[in-house]
Amino acid sequence: MRTLIGPVLFFCAIGLLVYSVRVAAVTGGSMEPALREGSRIVVDALTWRVGGIGRGDVIVFRNPRDAKTVEVKRVVGLPGERVLIEGGTIAVTPPGGRLQEFPQGTLIGGQGGIGDFTIQLGPEEYFVLGDNRKKSTDSRDFGAVRPVNIKGRVIYSF
Repeated sequence: MRTLIGPVLFFCAIGLLVYSVRVAAVTGGSMEPALREGSRIVVDALTWRVGGIGRGDVIVFRNPRDAKTVEVKRVVGLPGERVLIEGGTIAVTPPGGRLQEFPQGTLIGGQGGIGDFTIQLGPEEYFVLGDNRKKSTDSRDFGAVRPVNIKGRVIYSF
């Protein structure tokens, strides 16, 4: 008697892949140079729910103030952290942790001057910024992003 476990697992994996991965196009220049206008992105809508979201991840989410608008931004601040932007440097302090600084020109520091800003994130809030800070509408404008608004994490671009 042949076992059906292998083929069943294979088709389950294909089903998960089909329903959890989407391809989308980038509009606007807020994520330059990482993602340019017209770039295609592959968005994983499933594994981030299990593995979580980390600093530096690029996510796709519904704008907290306008649910019709879908945004693509980089995660800078994680739940419970204090984010301080001063003199072009981003400083993040985790709860009970040490201050980490990210100057301009780094992955988290991004490109372009952005003014001063500070926010204390709640237990389920993420602070997101576009890489091209001068052209980005982001958490400085619409506030923190909650998991309910997150559609997925960008896993590939072309």
